[in-house]
Amino acid sequence: LYTFLMAVVLYFLPEDFVDTILSAVNLTVVMLIMQKQGMKKEELLAAGHEIQGWGKTLVVGLAGLLLFIAIFVGVMMSIDQIMGVPPS
Repeated sequence: LYTFLMAVVLYFLPEDFVDTILSAVNLTVVMLIMQKQGMKKEELLAAGHEIQGWGKTLVVGLAGLLLFIAIFVGVMMSIDQIMGVPPS
């Protein structure tokens, strides 16, 4: 949900917007979410969760990225139809 929200915000920002500000805000929000959700390694291990290897983590992360890109590109390609703009 947060990634989708960031993509929407990025679409409406002006081209000369300072990228450093957006990066700092993004990092701060993600860190606050992690702290609030209690996502600490020691707590997860104590609750009985397992730590996965890098290979599995990489495959799942790349699959999620590809899915996000496919959805985003699909929406961008059909944005005129979604907004009701007649073809030129």
